[in-house]
Amino acid sequence: DEDEQNQLLLKESDFVSLLDQFPFSDVFKHVLQVFDGEDYNIETIDSHGILRVMAFSDTLIRLLGAAFSTLKLSRYKEFVKQVGRSIRQIVQYVADLWTTYKSHRLQLQQQQQGHAPISMTTAPPG
Repeated sequence: DEDEQNQLLLKESDFVSLLDQFPFSDVFKHVLQVFDGEDYNIETIDSHGILRVMAFSDTLIRLLGAAFSTLKLSRYKEFVKQVGRSIRQIVQYVADLWTTYKSHRLQLQQQQQGHAPISMTTAPPG
């Protein structure tokens, strides 16, 4: 019975291949509404865009986090590690984007008071 159950389980390499096919950077570009190979910079992102990225990231992290409880079998150890790295990368990206956005907003306020502007960009994960 256990052999039959093991045959029904996907191999770890199948899960790794599936995760490798997920284009995280392209998805984040879509969420930020950046298309056709354009680079984006923080000056084109508004508060709605930041909230959209945070909401999407939260959902994606929850989805990836479900892999920890669903695939907690020791046979998927490397895949779970890769999922953890993906989650860490997403969190770092959102934190960097938020920091850059806050800096930009502060800069806009200073600019209104007569200070010079500085351009900032942030690259998506991937």
